[in-house]
Amino acid sequence: MTFKRIKIKKIPLFLVEHALEAILVLFLLALLIGLALFYTYNFYAKKDNLGNLGQLCPLEDVVYTNVLEVWKKHDQMSDQVMSKNYRNLFLTDVEEKID
Repeated sequence: MTFKRIKIKKIPLFLVEHALEAILVLFLLALLIGLALFYTYNFYAKKDNLGNLGQLCPLEDVVYTNVLEVWKKHDQMSDQVMSKNYRNLFLTDVEEKID
């Protein structure tokens, strides 16, 4: 496989002719960019001190209890819906009487 000087207008044609190599190069490029982003994130995340995060965002008990009450109400409503026996719309009246 020989690489010649490629004109800009012929890049799509070159990519079609060498599809496997193009896919591998693009995949490796994406992998290298992803690794670089992961490394920089990991480096900066370790560098920052997040020990005082609890002091920045204190949890308010009143708001927390209100959220718990709302969730409890939603759970009760969903339990009521699940416990009801609904009529089967796909059965005829005769079939329902048999069951």
